[in-house]
Amino acid sequence: MKTSSRCQNNKLKNLIKILGRISFYEIRQHAQITAKMVILDTLGVILLRNKSPYIRKLATQWMTPNSYSFSTILGYEFQTFPHIAGFINGSGGTVHELDEGHRFSRGHPGIHVIPAALAIGEKLGISGKSFLRSIILGYELTAKIAMAMQPLKPQFHPHGTWGTFGAAYTTGLLLNFSHTQLEQSIQGVGTLCMSPSRSTVHQGATIRNLYAVFGIMMEFLVH
Repeated sequence: MKTSSRCQNNKLKNLIKILGRISFYEIRQHAQITAKMVILDTLGVILLRNKSPYIRKLATQWMTPNSYSFSTILGYEFQTFPHIAGFINGSGGTVHELDEGHRFSRGHPGIHVIPAALAIGEKLGISGKSFLRSIILGYELTAKIAMAMQPLKPQFHPHGTWGTFGAAYTTGLLLNFSHTQLEQSIQGVGTLCMSPSRSTVHQGATIRNLYAVFGIMMEFLVH
């Protein structure tokens, strides 16, 4: 068991290093185009559902503009802390399950990665190329981890589980973390992953819309 665990850990470390060495200009054009489509689709879904009654209530409750407010809650005319913006934007994007999905990971990597990158990227004032690179590489890592974890037990919802690693990796890239720092960040959020119940999807509970974004909150906590 220890040997298997050590082997998996080494594979993850190698994946982090391999992806981290890829520059923006080494990413193929079709991957860039696909990523832009995923980003636009995700932003559209967030904008559409950020006006839902309980998302609006959540946003207005956390309306605390100050000198540290750098990140926008989409659809609203104010900025807030990055972790709050990521939390609300990600939650709005999952309201009606219109966020994009990845067939082989059997989940939604984009809604974990994009709101986190948007929030921290806006705070840092990063370039479009850095933003796009971080999302592409973060999405790739998320999907690969998800596929390695399949199949999840039927009672688990995929949000807030493997996607948390991608959120940590994406923002770590934007923060120019070293390979060691990225490994430590991913190991840190690994201890904070959720075990969310799939039954809430069928019961109509709105708590399901917070699963993915708790992962975003945990990632900001670790960083």
